[in-house]
Amino acid sequence: MALADHLWREPARRNRTKDVDFRIVLPLGATGAIAAGASTPGVTITKVGAEAGRYLVQFIDSKGNAIVLPSVLSLCFGGVTVQTAAADAAYTAAKATSANVRNNTVSTTGSFQIQMIRTDTFADAEAEDNAVLHISFSAKFSSVTP
Repeated sequence: MALADHLWREPARRNRTKDVDFRIVLPLGATGAIAAGASTPGVTITKVGAEAGRYLVQFIDSKGNAIVLPSVLSLCFGGVTVQTAAADAAYTAAKATSANVRNNTVSTTGSFQIQMIRTDTFADAEAEDNAVLHISFSAKFSSVTP
């Protein structure tokens, strides 16, 4: 399946390593709900309802349809930066300030999950209410047009 979307093709053509970088801005409301104003080029992100602080990242084509990417060799998770509006208040101890990847099945389902975690206990947790998540990751393809 050729990916017609310029978000995929153009960066891959310019980058001989066949890495495609993604930068996502995800504003949250209360209890980790995704708020308006998200910027998610090339993917959709949904909250996994039964899991605290877990988000499903699904790759999509130029029409917004979910796609499977069998030519993805690896996924390099750059991380999540949690930004809050509080000028000088400390982060709440029971809230997540870091993240990791779970259920990386990009080559079979076209998706993976981001799990927000507490840095003191490494337990799953929601991010601070009304935070903005800045998510970065790269996908390495085996060919320019997978």
